Amino acid sequence: MKKIYLIFSMLILLITACSSSEQQYQFPISKEDMEDVLSEQDLDWFIKDFNVVDDSRNIITLTNDDNITFGIDSQVRDNKNVLNMTCFLPGKLTSDKYNEFYHNELPEIFELVGIFYGNKRETDKALNELLDYYLNNEKNYANGVYWSKRVGDDHLIVKIKPMLDYNKNQIVTLLIMPDESYESYLKSLNEVWKKAAESDNIKIFNSTVAEMKETVPPVKDIDIYSKHFVISGHLEDIKEIKAVPESLKNINSKFIMPNKDKYLSAKLVDNTDSINVFLLMTSLNSDELSIERNHNVVMFFYNNEPLYVVRFSVLNE
Repeated sequence: MKKIYLIFSMLILLITACSSSEQQYQFPISKEDMEDVLSEQDLDWFIKDFNVVDDSRNIITLTNDDNITFGIDSQVRDNKNVLNMTCFLPGKLTSDKYNEFYHNELPEIFELVGIFYGNKRETDKALNELLDYYLNNEKNYANGVYWSKRVGDDHLIVKIKPMLDYNKNQIVTLLIMPDESYESYLKSLNEVWKKAAESDNIKIFNSTVAEMKETVPPVKDIDIYSKHFVISGHLEDIKEIKAVPESLKNINSKFIMPNKDKYLSAKLVDNTDSINVFLLMTSLNSDELSIERNHNVVMFFYNNEPLYVVRFSVLNE
């Protein structure tokens, strides 16, 4: 009798566990699934547009009564799910409305993303960590944020523009992709950067560590001066920085991220020399960064002192 009771109890536990497990939604996300989740979560968003790009990709646009709009681009690449969310806040929102969005509605949107993408507990944990960092520090809240984190086998990237002017549009982007797609993403990011640099007349030097170290400061007294390099090599001694130097914190440049206390330090090594660098927040791990890559490096001269920042690193062809 005890054995039957134990078997029955185990079955009840198994059924309970299965019923409470996360529902797995098929990608690309369907209009019906989105409507069901919005209703279940009692969210005040409604579908503005539903666009079927092809069998592997849908784009759903949602909005609310404040005319805040966000799109969820869900697709399947090589049998893996990829989700890209972009949120647009219209200009001329009051400061109260902006604060309400970032403290109340953005967490709801992140919750929605976690529901659909899967691995919800870890995804929610990572996004809540970002929100705590962003919302609970006045400086972060004003300057915007760039956040890159590994969540299981997935890469999560969030960008929030600086809140410089309540009359200008604000943009929040969130990208989640599997490990198998991340190197391709970095490669496409590299192509976008090269095109942007060309249109802005920025010269990118394919160089070596030794040559980069020989670069002389500008002749004129310029507070901040930068040059851009691609160095083929690897990174060593990668560490978290407990205290970022004031010189790096004081550099105001579109080429480095706003959350400057989240840098790593490392040594960039090629076959000519080595040099100490700062490394932007990345979801690549130490093993991945220790192999040969093309490292996009910005060399800043701040008060005539050089600082080297690795923006991102792409696998060699």
